[in-house]
Amino acid sequence: EDAGEKFVRMLCACKRVRMQAWRCVGRTSASVWPLQARAGNRRHMSVELLTAANRKLDDIVKLDLMKGEDAGKIVAIWMEYHARKEGVVAGVLSRPEFDALAFRSAKSPLCLLPVPQGDQGHTVLASQFQGLRAFLTPLDQYRQDPSTAPPVMAVALHTELLDSKSLVLARGIADRGVLPAVAATNLLRELVFAYVHTPTYKGVEALNSTPNAFDWDAFKEGSLARWTPLPVAPPAP
Repeated sequence: EDAGEKFVRMLCACKRVRMQAWRCVGRTSASVWPLQARAGNRRHMSVELLTAANRKLDDIVKLDLMKGEDAGKIVAIWMEYHARKEGVVAGVLSRPEFDALAFRSAKSPLCLLPVPQGDQGHTVLASQFQGLRAFLTPLDQYRQDPSTAPPVMAVALHTELLDSKSLVLARGIADRGVLPAVAATNLLRELVFAYVHTPTYKGVEALNSTPNAFDWDAFKEGSLARWTPLPVAPPAP
């Protein structure tokens, strides 16, 4: 039984399933997140993540100039700009994708995302949407106290171009000491996919409303199968 299974079982035992379900008492193995010793550093980093997630689009790019470009050029500019940034990844949503995500994340704000850990199996992050922001936290710390658990990644959705270009620009800000760029890219994609892909969203909806019907194993395996492999460290000389 892994951390996700324990968490779902805990939800099933709670009377208040939705926003208060994860407040139930529970513990997970210390091996679930291999960098727990860096919790103090992550608390400091969480302040930076929160600050970065709350930046307006005009603070990141020259919005007035971007508005003069067509949608295809905007996508290219956005992705190229973030390809040169450390600890930051990017994505783009169409209007239908954003409409689905916005509606569904308001109804089902909690999502579990597995993260492969090579020979160590996988760990699990809990993602919680708060409007146009989502915060990803190691599941064991989230279970203990979601109000104080420091996130290792924040996702911001910028809607300034939604009306004029039918685009929403997504930005993921990761703790570089915990998540490599490939992992952050995968997590941003998987988070969006979980809400815009209807069959996958049914699992997210079940997790939030009827956790006893949530098939964590199927959800986990589907997500891990879509991951771009993480780079393997070379053997020590």
